Amino acid sequence: MKLKRSMQRILSVVMAILMLFSIGPRAVFAEDAKTYQKITTSEELETGEYVLLTDTNYAVGELDGTWVTAIETTPENDVVHSTSYVTLEVNGQSVKIKDKNDVYLAPKGGNENGITEGVYDWTWEETEGKFTFAGTGADTVYLASNKTSHNKFRGYKTTTVNDNPNGYPHQFTLYKLSDGGSGEVTVAAPAADPQAGEVESGTQITLSSATLDATIYFTLDGSDPSDTTNANRQIYSDTNKPVIEADCTLKAVAVVGENSSAVQTLQYTVKADVQVPVLNGGDQVVIYAPAYNKALSSTKVSGFYNAGTDITVTDGVVKGYGETDVWTVIANEDGTYSFAQNGQNIGLAESHSSMDLGAVNDDWELIDLGNGLYNIKNTVRGNYMEWYARYSNWSTYDSSSAATDDQFQLSFYVVTDTPKPEGPIEDGDNVVIYAPAYNKALSTKVVSSF
Repeated sequence: MKLKRSMQRILSVVMAILMLFSIGPRAVFAEDAKTYQKITTSEELETGEYVLLTDTNYAVGELDGTWVTAIETTPENDVVHSTSYVTLEVNGQSVKIKDKNDVYLAPKGGNENGITEGVYDWTWEETEGKFTFAGTGADTVYLASNKTSHNKFRGYKTTTVNDNPNGYPHQFTLYKLSDGGSGEVTVAAPAADPQAGEVESGTQITLSSATLDATIYFTLDGSDPSDTTNANRQIYSDTNKPVIEADCTLKAVAVVGENSSAVQTLQYTVKADVQVPVLNGGDQVVIYAPAYNKALSSTKVSGFYNAGTDITVTDGVVKGYGETDVWTVIANEDGTYSFAQNGQNIGLAESHSSMDLGAVNDDWELIDLGNGLYNIKNTVRGNYMEWYARYSNWSTYDSSSAATDDQFQLSFYVVTDTPKPEGPIEDGDNVVIYAPAYNKALSTKVVSSF
């Protein structure tokens, strides 16, 4: 009997071991966590492996259907230990985001809330050590967490996020994969000023690395600057900076001893020689928000803010505007513009976000966004004109997302004829004025001597 019981116990142990191995090694042995070190400046951002962590301590996980999972993560002394990460592929001010399963993340598209799989260039910005990732072009969205949906991540409209930033955390602290104490030097990839994009011919590019005593090598022909046999690579210095004279691909690498950074790749295009003015002094224009078909009026609503006139735009022709929607352009000598009605310029007071005729701060900078869209920025206050759809009025706001948020993306329509007041009669018409309820017409004949 005892022998039989002993055999049963041995058999139970063997079966338990076999079951563990049948489940697979991932169920038995937990994946080793990696160490990630906090970065705090844009100069430290380079292609590599990161943990993207919100202030609510949730990290971007992996694509799961129509969501990206949220991984609760608590940093300790600027360090994160995690098994979940994303890879950032940095190219100037744009970045591709890839989850740990090598799946690229992209907005749903069509300026809608959502997330999907796809190679996509997000625009990144850094402010006081916090990073944001925004859509480009028509995708006016942020990568953001949703507190009401288990803190999972999607692309959310900028208006949704800006109206409820606490409900949609979208500012990230970034933690970069550490060298793990191997003794190797981690070299920060070069940063460029100005960043990739359109520049004037002859522009010098300033390169820098956050790594002390790093030597920077660069090429302007798209070849590899980390290749020591490359005859086209040059050593960067104050007297030998890259000069952009034609459309080109600038590549740069920082080197300390035997250790090299990731190669930074930047695309530059040269502006056309002839720059046509956006507007001419004396032009009569309608300023409008094409995403909402609202024109800027001098008429006030709620006592403070400017009304928006409903317009239609067909084949570049604007209809539906009136006299209070037409502004006279004043081209200032410093390249800024003012917009006037009845001899008064629209501007801003020293405080408040409303615009008023005759306000002291009345000079505006036009920032060309392409495709006929502009930001109109006050040169003193720094606020941008906006159609604030939430409250159905025109106001101004100092926004870091003005270039991608459609409420700040404005257009101009040059008026070639003065709009006529809407009404049933015109000059020269012969009319009878009467009261239809009583069938009485107005006569010049006087009764009762009055």
